[in-house]
Amino acid sequence: MLNPTRQRGFTIIELLIVIAILGILSIMAIPAYGSFVARQQANEGVQLTSGWRQSISLYHARKGVWPTVNDLNDILVVTNLSSRNVKAVSLGDKGVIEVTFGGRETNSQISGRVLELVPYVGPNGDADWKCHASSAWPADVLPDFCRNNAR
Repeated sequence: MLNPTRQRGFTIIELLIVIAILGILSIMAIPAYGSFVARQQANEGVQLTSGWRQSISLYHARKGVWPTVNDLNDILVVTNLSSRNVKAVSLGDKGVIEVTFGGRETNSQISGRVLELVPYVGPNGDADWKCHASSAWPADVLPDFCRNNAR
């Protein structure tokens, strides 16, 4: 008489449960990844302004007033800042820097939005920066610089 051996392996039900769990996990992970990408693109815009922020702070330290575009023509070599995710960076009155996001690869959560970096005199008399983002900015995609500074 033959002794039947028992087959070992996973049943169809077990495999379907595993696939369902993986599907649920991926549904939760994809939006979080999109927000991560958008936040990194927004961080790129803030980093792009670091030279301008230093020049504006230096100008204020020397002259005691916030500069306009004409005041910084000799200092700012780069007049047209942009990148893959930043459409334009412009300097407004009183040293306010406006970063406009946009581009083919820019995340839809930040595309077309504007971020303002506003200089102010800190408690120790040095120039410091605040981030002004409209309420339309989703909180989870604000750049790190703006999370640490008041809106």
